[in-house]
Amino acid sequence: MAAIKDHSEESSLFFLVRSAYYRLIALLAETELLKNFTGFGLYDQAVIEHLRAFDDPYPYHRGQISELGYPVARVAFTQPQRKRGVTKSNFFTLYDLAMLGFTNHSKVPLRLAPSWVSPARCSRFWPARSTWSQAPVLAEFPIGQAPVVVGLFFSGIGAVAVHRRPR
Repeated sequence: MAAIKDHSEESSLFFLVRSAYYRLIALLAETELLKNFTGFGLYDQAVIEHLRAFDDPYPYHRGQISELGYPVARVAFTQPQRKRGVTKSNFFTLYDLAMLGFTNHSKVPLRLAPSWVSPARCSRFWPARSTWSQAPVLAEFPIGQAPVVVGLFFSGIGAVAVHRRPR
């Protein structure tokens, strides 16, 4: 039995962002994931044993429950507003959990990575090539500066502004 959050007394903006995340991951995932599922629920002993058998240092339990293939009874609940204390999760913890969900249940990020990296590398090639070809012609680079500039462009650190010295 899985407890599914249908309403929340938290910030409406935060609930909207979370709902958008669940819709996006449901579109990209290869298995059907439970939307607004926090991991809270009552589990059978067989499910617990299957979860223990996963050899994953950072498990994404929300997706693992769906992957096991057991029938899931959904019980809706309203999350009350926190009365005391603060959450231990900051933005980076929530971001890490979101990226874990994407990478564990979808091949889309893995397929998109080369298409994002290749244009970035190509965009750094031309400034480095022009610097390399102009260095002997202009003769205004101090000794060693042209190879450093070319190396920075090729290494991916980024563009470096090269200022001409006044004559």
